[in-house]
Amino acid sequence: MNSKSLNKMRRVAARWRVRWPMILCLASLIGAHDVERVESRADSDDETIATYSATLQTDPQNTVVWRARGFAYLAAGRYSDAINDFTQAIQIRKDDLEAYRGRALSHARAGEHRQAIADFNLCLTIAPDEEGVFVERARSYAAIGDPESALLDLNAAIAFTSEDVRAFQMRAEVNERLKHDGAAVVDYTAAIRRDSQNAKLYVARGRIYARNRRYAEALRDFDMAVRLDAACLDAYVQRSAARQAAGDEAGAYSDAARVREISSRPAQ
Repeated sequence: MNSKSLNKMRRVAARWRVRWPMILCLASLIGAHDVERVESRADSDDETIATYSATLQTDPQNTVVWRARGFAYLAAGRYSDAINDFTQAIQIRKDDLEAYRGRALSHARAGEHRQAIADFNLCLTIAPDEEGVFVERARSYAAIGDPESALLDLNAAIAFTSEDVRAFQMRAEVNERLKHDGAAVVDYTAAIRRDSQNAKLYVARGRIYARNRRYAEALRDFDMAVRLDAACLDAYVQRSAARQAAGDEAGAYSDAARVREISSRPAQ
């Protein structure tokens, strides 16, 4: 497979972050040289899983295929099946980083966050500088009510790479949960610098400004969120409350009316 095809496949796979290993493996199995063919096959979970299952019938020691079918099950929401496949890959190859990571993600998606943390720990014994593992483990720590451990992981992730928007956003959320509003604003600002078109980031930062009675800054953020996404319900809710607190009754009423209008639209 040439580099042009590989890069094109990576762009397609970015739409399903967990599917990249599945797509890459499928391409090697079916000898696909055009991304459209791979995308078509990867989009059909049943067909993809059947392809891997047939391969495993004749090659049951192929850890790459066990892992790839695990990612296919994960993408399909079949977490128990995914865990079984990743476990099979690990039994064949004890240092399979992506299998441990896939199993950890499957546990996390299934709400089994303590099991996920155990597998993320194993990932980091194999590859101590995998910043993505720190971010995912932080998510699980936050889910079990351990924001301090989550914060340590996010600090580590950001130390490895300063460009991961998820890490800054998650650290902002954890700092907010710990009532470290100043630190949360700094992290939301860092996330906005890296993803300036994300309306939700402006709403989140504006909410902290409003809570601290910094209404002018809050309103600027809510205004920006509305400009980026005219249907951002939370932006109107938050801006209405901020306008009310700042003494702008007409503006608060206008935003409340907009909330009712958006809320009354039929679900798409």
